[in-house]
Amino acid sequence: MTNDTVLLGGLGVLVLGGVIWFVAQRFVNSNLFARAKRLSVYLIIAGFVVSVVMVMRWHAENYIAESQAANEINTSRHSELSISI
Repeated sequence: MTNDTVLLGGLGVLVLGGVIWFVAQRFVNSNLFARAKRLSVYLIIAGFVVSVVMVMRWHAENYIAESQAANEINTSRHSELSISI
């Protein structure tokens, strides 16, 4: 795994933000009642927040996994070295 999770996650959030903005504008310009418009926009924003949290968790899990793998590699290298006097 590489640190491309930042790039992919950031790109996904930007694309999702654009889609959400487009959908929210469609709801605002629709013939729904004001309360229904407001509620639908709030639900869309809540979905966006949940998706951002999911992307951040995904990135954190990958970062932690890479860090642990790197530490295991470094630990095994150090344990293989032996100093004899």
